[in-house]
Amino acid sequence: MSSPIATPSPPPPTTTSPPYDRLKAVKQFDETKAGVKGLIDSGIKTIPSIFIHPPETLSDLAPGSGPEPEIPIIDLSDVHSSRAAVVDQLRSAASTVGFFQVINHGVPPELLRSVIGAMKAFHEQPADVRAQVYRREMGTGVSYISNVDLFTSKAASWRDTLQLKMGPVAADEKEIPEVCRKEVIEWDREVVRVGDILLGLLSEGLGLSAGRLSELGLSQGRVIAFLPPCCLSKQTEDNFLEDIHYWKISFREIEGDSGD
Repeated sequence: MSSPIATPSPPPPTTTSPPYDRLKAVKQFDETKAGVKGLIDSGIKTIPSIFIHPPETLSDLAPGSGPEPEIPIIDLSDVHSSRAAVVDQLRSAASTVGFFQVINHGVPPELLRSVIGAMKAFHEQPADVRAQVYRREMGTGVSYISNVDLFTSKAASWRDTLQLKMGPVAADEKEIPEVCRKEVIEWDREVVRVGDILLGLLSEGLGLSAGRLSELGLSQGRVIAFLPPCCLSKQTEDNFLEDIHYWKISFREIEGDSGD
């Protein structure tokens, strides 16, 4: 009597990680309505994948090897006595480095300190309080989000943003979070004044009338970014004019002729 033929056992199932689904990960992050600050508060030890650029884009982000560009300084106290010279300086700064520091702008230092403190207070509120104004549409004129281009960029930026529509039809003051409302309104008056001066100078530098860029509405939006500490972060901005002040921010990388 012949022995039964043994049937080979099937190979053990292999365990493989599911492919990374960036869109799913981005949606999950956005639905928390807590932003990057929420990640920090959760105690994460590593940067989530949605903030990490894929290999094919890293070469475009590598810093240049040349000397670091100096940040041009624009002195607005010279705008009346040496306007043509200031126009030339601003045009040069905008066309080379794309970034400049403004001094003698007339904004009271105490106002700058108060609005920075108010912004810190907004972003340091509990996540459920911030979530009340977390939205991607600007119907109310106020939008708190993390990354405007979250769903389209190759990698998210390490920042949260409070956007305020201040013109031509400004947001209802009641829509601005109470924790920063008074300071934002006072700051906005000064920002509009300084912004109009700078846009006028830039217009003249382009050979246009002084009011042309303001007429195009380039002074009507305010974006206040919050960048939690992250030693690996790199940030780029595409806003026409951006007013930047620092709190717990160790650096900002600026690239000159060899970079973007």
